[in-house]
Amino acid sequence: MELAPVFEQPDQQRKLRIVNALMHALAPMGYPCALWGEHEPSFRATVGDHDVQVRIHHPGETALTHRRQSDALPNPPKSPLCIELLPALPEGFPHMWEDGAVRLETRVAEIAATIVAAGEARYRLSISERLEHEARMNAWREERRQEALAKQNRERLEALHRSAEMLRQAEDLRALIGSVSAAIEKGHRSLDPAAFAKWRRWAAAEADRLDPVLSGQVDEHLI
Repeated sequence: MELAPVFEQPDQQRKLRIVNALMHALAPMGYPCALWGEHEPSFRATVGDHDVQVRIHHPGETALTHRRQSDALPNPPKSPLCIELLPALPEGFPHMWEDGAVRLETRVAEIAATIVAAGEARYRLSISERLEHEARMNAWREERRQEALAKQNRERLEALHRSAEMLRQAEDLRALIGSVSAAIEKGHRSLDPAAFAKWRRWAAAEADRLDPVLSGQVDEHLI
């Protein structure tokens, strides 16, 4: 069996008339509106990139998410209505109006103006929050960049001092080779020529291995 029409009763039709009046007040000003909610005629108005949800319901009534065939509409035809703006709005903006001495239909212009003002305030707040977030991210990236630069400079300085130490060791070995060669020529040391040549090649190779220029170790701080 089919469900009874949701908007058949007078109070539901009144909700539709209020929604229609609000949407007709907002749309010509450039604020698009779209219905939302499956069981109540509520809508959302887009202001900037922020949606203000407008819910029209009976005071104390919770939003229906589904309705069974046996569900009865809970309110009598002439029960009062209220208009509620969702989600949380910036401080200083009213978010609910109820029937009282003045009916909601007479406050359409006031409510529409509040929807626009609250939406624009929330839109500006979202821009401010986005800019603050971007500023925090830029500061974080700059901090990481400075940390990486400081680390790079420390490593480069360590490589520079390592080059100086390696060069000193290489030059010390070459000086030793020269001293041993001079001692053998002067007869201060006696060593088989073939053995001496082999030693000198080995010691010279070690000096070259330590030499930061020949080994390419200087590239660690030149580049």
